[in-house]
Amino acid sequence: MKKILILSYSHLSSDPRIIRQIKALNENYCIETCGYSAPLEKNIKFYPIYKAPSFSLIRKTKRFFQFIFRNYESYYWDNGKLNLVKELLKNNYNLIIANDIHTLPLALKIANKKSKVYFDAHEYHLLEFNDNFIWKIFHKPNMYYLCEKYIPMADAFSTVSNGIVEAYSKNVGATPFLLPNMVSYQNLKPSLINDNKIKIIHHGAAIPSRKLELMIEMMNYLDERFTLDLMLVPSSEKYMIYLKNKANNYKNINFISPVKSSEICNFINQYTIGLYILPPLNFNNKHALPNKFFEFIQARLVVAISPSSEMEFYTKKYNLGVVADNFTPQSMAEKLNKLTISEIEQFKKNVDAAAILLSDDENLIKINTLVSDLLKS
Repeated sequence: MKKILILSYSHLSSDPRIIRQIKALNENYCIETCGYSAPLEKNIKFYPIYKAPSFSLIRKTKRFFQFIFRNYESYYWDNGKLNLVKELLKNNYNLIIANDIHTLPLALKIANKKSKVYFDAHEYHLLEFNDNFIWKIFHKPNMYYLCEKYIPMADAFSTVSNGIVEAYSKNVGATPFLLPNMVSYQNLKPSLINDNKIKIIHHGAAIPSRKLELMIEMMNYLDERFTLDLMLVPSSEKYMIYLKNKANNYKNINFISPVKSSEICNFINQYTIGLYILPPLNFNNKHALPNKFFEFIQARLVVAISPSSEMEFYTKKYNLGVVADNFTPQSMAEKLNKLTISEIEQFKKNVDAAAILLSDDENLIKINTLVSDLLKS
């Protein structure tokens, strides 16, 4: 049986892309993984991708000057990565899957020109945090270096939305194929609607550039039928405190504890509307097509989104819910306030009908076909 290594700087048991890759390939290949923590499957061999070195001021100073003077190759290849390559090189993988740009040089080094490398880019790395001044000055040149040097060396390349496909094709000279963040089909039914209490949910990471406070402000403009629950994983404690303080005076907003990623759809099925206002502050926000959008669909929720082009395309094509006219809280509230119960019921029926079409079944076939073709070539 041919061997595949999946690399990711993430917790593999909760990273939807890793879960999808394992699900697609585990039956036909011997899978090994390397990340921050092991996948859910106990039978899959796991290697830690990062082991914290003992403190060394000399090492830190050296790495600081490597980065500042843009010696990115030396900066990337620290002792931890070199030791990991030495450890994994002897395993003779047939294929290595690199998730996001920071794993791609590692994958190519482990491959050693003897195995294929498939690169899966979740974001458009060249403009990943372009709204952040510090990132633009210090980190953007490093991203350009890694992307321009290493992406053309991959044997296959995928990303999550059409806008990101076009940007990579134009600026890196390699065209990825489209692999949206669709999630597994869930055999659920739309929940019953309470005329007097329409429950809205937003879930995901609390990242400042997503401006989640706009959804809190929206509640100023909604009528008394609506409540909002926020199920957030904090990327910054400071930002979470800010959001909770901002919502403190609202009786119609609750913060609830996150559930496991595998339980999200079942849990949020009790709600009526899945909400996401995402202002296009950076390139990736503008072209976002996130897991949560497809989780709303599998949970059979009415979709309520700002006019983000990738999400808007699916929402309008399948008539899944409402799209605000702009990215303001007022615009979203205006759309929601106009909703009648019969419209909500119809949207839920449309979502239910589209759930099988917008599940990851096709993606699993795509991944399998891609891997099979790579290993034959």
